[in-house]
Amino acid sequence: MKIALYLLGVQGLIGAFDTIYYHEWKARLPARGRRAARELALHAARDFLYGVLFISLPRFAWKGKWIALLLGVIGAQIILTLWDFVVEIAVRRDLGDVYAGERVTHAIMGILYGAMLATPAPTLISWWASPTALNIALVPIPKWVRVALSAMGVGVVLSGLRDLYAALQLPGGGWPWRLGDVETRNRWPGKPRRISSACFPLHPSQARHRMAPTVSRSADRRKSFMHMHSLNWLAILVAAISTMVVGFLWYSPLLFAKAWVREMGYDPNDKAQMEEMKKSAVLAYTGSFLASIVSAFTLALFLHGLRAERVDFGLMVGFHVWLGFVATVQLTGVLFMKQSMKLFAINTGYQLVCYLVMGTILAAWR
Repeated sequence: MKIALYLLGVQGLIGAFDTIYYHEWKARLPARGRRAARELALHAARDFLYGVLFISLPRFAWKGKWIALLLGVIGAQIILTLWDFVVEIAVRRDLGDVYAGERVTHAIMGILYGAMLATPAPTLISWWASPTALNIALVPIPKWVRVALSAMGVGVVLSGLRDLYAALQLPGGGWPWRLGDVETRNRWPGKPRRISSACFPLHPSQARHRMAPTVSRSADRRKSFMHMHSLNWLAILVAAISTMVVGFLWYSPLLFAKAWVREMGYDPNDKAQMEEMKKSAVLAYTGSFLASIVSAFTLALFLHGLRAERVDFGLMVGFHVWLGFVATVQLTGVLFMKQSMKLFAINTGYQLVCYLVMGTILAAWR
């Protein structure tokens, strides 16, 4: 159950990002009124069920017939999620479609949810075989994890209430958004999308004149992706340096130095051990900086290929790169090396901040 709760926590963080960035900031769903009412109602129902999991699983054992109710909650979530996949296509039609990054986020959340359901299977089986009771049984996880999960539970219920209020079209349900703020045409950052007049001639007599061949968007994007000489190399260097600055602050006594040393198993009072760490620091910092240059360069390639010219898009790409290629690799290493989840949280939190900062610099400094 411990691993399931950690996965549930990661699911909560990604879900919060999906709600704040895509549902609120990009699509302005609460402001779309009746057109988004079905999707908002589905989100509200699912959020309430998530609240049950976030608040109850770290504290209660669903034994005997209670397990049937728990499985019902999980099954209802799956049905609502699949239903939402269908409904959101119609709701987002005037936006062009569901945002590409949003689809990726949903896919990652689906994978995490499946893993979260698979890991506690032995515990659920033992609960099923126990006498019917809903007992208080605190899962042996750090207190801060339990508090964080509870906070996520409260947050997701509040989000569900907001969506339900907006779905019912009650006064002020769309606050603070206005429907006119929603982007309905230009889905990609940068220059507006060019639509060939071959598809939309001004007049039938002008169709022949206007049906000149045009370069496809995908071909144009592949071409620009390979032009690495147009990358801002100074921005790449500054982005790499920013990771070192973040690292000095992150692992300083002001933030997580003591916790990191303790979780790594070092004794701060052992002078010989501390001296050995200092001797290897130069090589570690040099290798870390070179790795940061490679990371910044790769992230710049992604942003250049997507023609990202807005800070919010840089943040989104940085987050997804961290989530898909950094956090997952670090989590796998922690699980196999049997390291603490607190150490994982410190290290992957540092990487998250680094990729968000790099994404901001590389997208803003063109």
